[in-house]
Amino acid sequence: FEFYSHAQDHTPGRLEGRVLKEKVNPIGKGNRRSVAGNAIRVVGVRFDDELILKSTFVDESLLRSSAPQRELISANTKRPKGNSTAASKKKMGPPILTRYAIGDEECKRSINDEKFAANISKKKTERPDIEVDEKIAVNCEALRSRGYYSDSNSDVFSIAYVRIVYKDYHIQELLFNLMYSPTNIFCYAIDRKASAIFHEQMRNLSQCFSNIHVTVTEYDVDSAGHNMDRSYLECLRLIRKLPRWKTNREMIMILKALNGSNDISISVPFSHRIPKHSDWSYKALQLFKDTSENDNRVLQIAKGSTAASLSRAFAEFVVDKLNLTIILERFNKVPYGVDEMLIPTLNSDDNLDAPGGYTRYCINNHSAFITRYVVWGWSRLPCKSRRYRHNVCVFGLEDLKTLSSSRYLFANKMLPQNDYFAISCWAKRLYNRTHYNHNDRSIDVTFYSRLASVRFNSERQKWRANLKAFNCKR
Repeated sequence: FEFYSHAQDHTPGRLEGRVLKEKVNPIGKGNRRSVAGNAIRVVGVRFDDELILKSTFVDESLLRSSAPQRELISANTKRPKGNSTAASKKKMGPPILTRYAIGDEECKRSINDEKFAANISKKKTERPDIEVDEKIAVNCEALRSRGYYSDSNSDVFSIAYVRIVYKDYHIQELLFNLMYSPTNIFCYAIDRKASAIFHEQMRNLSQCFSNIHVTVTEYDVDSAGHNMDRSYLECLRLIRKLPRWKTNREMIMILKALNGSNDISISVPFSHRIPKHSDWSYKALQLFKDTSENDNRVLQIAKGSTAASLSRAFAEFVVDKLNLTIILERFNKVPYGVDEMLIPTLNSDDNLDAPGGYTRYCINNHSAFITRYVVWGWSRLPCKSRRYRHNVCVFGLEDLKTLSSSRYLFANKMLPQNDYFAISCWAKRLYNRTHYNHNDRSIDVTFYSRLASVRFNSERQKWRANLKAFNCKR
């Protein structure tokens, strides 16, 4: 099973905030920018038998007037006849794809034929607009008629998704459907600046599914990352109180191979982005709720991607053991890249030794990051669409063949206003692979079990005692 991930260039995304205009599309396996469009920033927390996926949506238009409250117009959605699950699945495709979606045959050929995909991309002229979202019916009957929502579950591995959203409701519903399992947990934080109608749509969605939760506290989140961490933690606290979560086959295989390890990119932070405070000791930060643990150990700052996969043990450690008030205040004063440092720092600090964590010893050699796939303008990786936004490739129909063979969990990014054909084609592919073609490819779990972070975590005490003996690259 494949998903999509956040779209900002890097940094651990948070909960409340807005939706990036960058669309993160589900890819076979998994950056941060100054935001634009709809991006999904995802952070997964792989707990022993559970995972939290954190995603964030943010919009670069920071000052927007709220759209007036409008009556939702019923969409042309007819429930298929018959009560059987098989009959329902055959008549229901991915949810809420608009009339701008690509045709089935064109989609199938585009994934295997890049030249054909390029020609199709050149011919398309229309794009979905805001009116598409404003006319979507969000009563429970209409919601369930637009997509297949199985009540059965045979998985024993749990996942919770944490997302910050702000706009493009039909994309939110589409992603929810593609990641849906009756025992998964979905937590949304709505940016306080989002329109009234978007607020209503998302809250209606939560009222129709018992496994959807929307945070009560909302923050103003911007493209520089301000209040991302606060928003994310709101959701972590909420889902911390919930029972176990479960999810889909291929994602489960990959996450189990991580064996409790977090998947978080780490790198040396830019010096100008580190808050100018001389004392980063645990004592000065009042880092632990148990004040007896706040000694003179110094927290080593790191930066990383906004997307990550975190173990449940790590999430519980952050929520239950740490007091992040001071460090959040410090980071939030940084002009840009605010949300790039908290999670990577907590994960890599050797003294903190967080559950599922890694080591700062490998900060200059950490390349084995599988949560999100991104192609930068300076990268040698292919960007077949040749479209970039903030120096990040905006994947199009021509890129689907590359994404099909990717080992990442998420891709950054796709934008509906750039190539809705690509989004709709990928959605159809995921839907069919999820519900029909379970065995159309195998997962090389050995690749994931041999990642440096997994090897380190499997014998963490051994390597902590002798960091120089650990091979960061292999």
